[in-house]
Amino acid sequence: CQVYRTMIEESDDKQNAYLAVHIPLVQRQCGSNDCGVFAIAFALHTALGHCVGDITFDQSKMRNHLLQCFKTRKLTPFPTVDKKARKRAESYFEVKVDVFCTCMMPDTCG
Repeated sequence: CQVYRTMIEESDDKQNAYLAVHIPLVQRQCGSNDCGVFAIAFALHTALGHCVGDITFDQSKMRNHLLQCFKTRKLTPFPTVDKKARKRAESYFEVKVDVFCTCMMPDTCG
């Protein structure tokens, strides 16, 4: 609970606490075979500090890129196309997750 304490918000009626989670709107894959490749690409780009909502991967090159990463044992950024095409007014949607403290420590959950 302590890690998220500064991010926990109270509901309007002050009866519940929640954590607002921002989920980025990201590129959707074409077809149903590249979900794992996309998951790795999004995780890598997030770890590198990139905003994944602004990235459009070149799906036709992603599998070969991942294979090269495995062969060289080095993860490198995945190939992208023109990044300007991905800019949107809304870059994420918000989900409010209820917070239920189970640590039983006083004053740790808001």
